[in-house]
Amino acid sequence: MPERSPMERLEAMLGELPSPEFRQRLRFDLVKEIKMTTATTLPTVVPYIAVPQAEELGAFIQQAFGAQGGFLGTGSEGGLHGQYVIGDGVVMIGGGAAWRHVKPRRASLHVYVPDADAAYRRAMEAGAKSLGEPSDRPYGDREAAVEDPTGNQWFIGTLRGRTTPAGTHDVNVTFFVQGAPDYLDFLGRAFGAEEVARHVTPQGQVIHAEARIGDSIVEVGETRVEWPANPSGIFLSMEDCDSAFERAVKAGAEAVMPPTDRPFGRTATVGDAAGNQWYITSPLRR
Repeated sequence: MPERSPMERLEAMLGELPSPEFRQRLRFDLVKEIKMTTATTLPTVVPYIAVPQAEELGAFIQQAFGAQGGFLGTGSEGGLHGQYVIGDGVVMIGGGAAWRHVKPRRASLHVYVPDADAAYRRAMEAGAKSLGEPSDRPYGDREAAVEDPTGNQWFIGTLRGRTTPAGTHDVNVTFFVQGAPDYLDFLGRAFGAEEVARHVTPQGQVIHAEARIGDSIVEVGETRVEWPANPSGIFLSMEDCDSAFERAVKAGAEAVMPPTDRPFGRTATVGDAAGNQWYITSPLRR
């Protein structure tokens, strides 16, 4: 008999426990431990939020989601640069009062927590605006939504009775775009994204899709009145920055900065038609 994976062994163990609530909380904690002990590098896709109120945002995610981390120094545009960990997910934050760039880059993020109600309450206490109180969703999850004081949208979820696709982290980027099918096609051609789920309305509108880029899942949905576009910055770790840059430009992205060697790696920047900027990075060539 083949050896079972850590997740298969976990599911078998949880099935023997009595309380559904206890099983769910224990499952969340153990899955996080499995993910963190097997992770050795940054996720392929990391949101990079840049706002003038960078320190306020850092304090918010610490209070609301128990984020760990802080500001590491000064970025290339004179602002702060910080890195925070939420479970096995990572959020980068830039900006601050000295930041020279005038256009903020916010994000829409799906964050998984052990208790959506408690995280929602903490977010509201930290100054968030409610976009949806906690409720049980048709697919089983308990979910809420808030907008933080700097304008980012957070979809707060607790898994119930289902597993997520491989590559789902505790923080996942959500893109709201006009023309979701075309955007999914762009992600595939530019970054090798593999679509793993698509849910559409009877009229054919994509309300939620998931695609895997490297070891990360990104979510895509059509813009709606309640969920407008929130163009983001994305730190994208790839094996070869130059070839990824070339593929993205060939797929229709704008070449913002060609591949350049930096102390932290070889990096390039492209902008997509939805207004997102992708900071493509790979190890320096030997």
